[in-house]
Amino acid sequence: MDRYARHSVLPWFGPGGQQELGESSVLIVGCGGTGCACSAFLVRAGVGTVRISDPDVVSSTDLHRQLLYTEDDVEKGRPKSVAARKRLGAANSTVVLEAVEERFDTSSVAGLIEGIDLLVDCSDSFETRMLINDVCLKYSIPWIHGACVGTAGIVIPFPGGESACYRCIVDHIPAPGSVPTNEETGILGPVAGMTGSLEAAEAIKMLLRPDAVTQRIVHFDTWLHLYESIEIRRKPGCPVCVGRRFEYLSGRETR
Repeated sequence: MDRYARHSVLPWFGPGGQQELGESSVLIVGCGGTGCACSAFLVRAGVGTVRISDPDVVSSTDLHRQLLYTEDDVEKGRPKSVAARKRLGAANSTVVLEAVEERFDTSSVAGLIEGIDLLVDCSDSFETRMLINDVCLKYSIPWIHGACVGTAGIVIPFPGGESACYRCIVDHIPAPGSVPTNEETGILGPVAGMTGSLEAAEAIKMLLRPDAVTQRIVHFDTWLHLYESIEIRRKPGCPVCVGRRFEYLSGRETR
């Protein structure tokens, strides 16, 4: 039986959808808790090329939520992207997996985005997100943002065109200490998986049916049993999607 049979019976997916996925290339920036879940579902879904960028090595504090890694990875000090490629390759050998042990920054961005159709943000840095926003707008690459902390997570699609961008929502990088981090407040393991899974679902939809993408903030809190969808609109004076000023890509903006 075709391994993708459960996909092809979906009315909006169909047999042609699997071929489209197989011809698609996705860059995942960051392979922590959200990146592990997102990459696992995209690889198992049969996306043709999945490129993973992460400069970190696996540590013991990762294991409660980062499902691609093991204690052996910690003991051997394996880079996350390399360990992820090994586990993902065992799940689907037909997918081209590229492990890049580099941080997504102005020096690496040209090589990382080469040939991609979609970028998925699984990073944990506002600086990285601002740079992703600049890069994707300048080069017309759709992207998806995901983040989580504590028991809550958010996912936002950025399809481009006349839609809002990340700077329409987050005008500047918050001051240190003003936004809670996982190190300070903790993170419930399944929340990272839920966030990455939602990103993967949105990625498949964006690759196959971009006309069906609705740009809204999806916010959920597992502790409060809360799930909400919040409409967003382009900010009239946005310096990036309106003004076309790519300050983080050019290096003129650092905070």
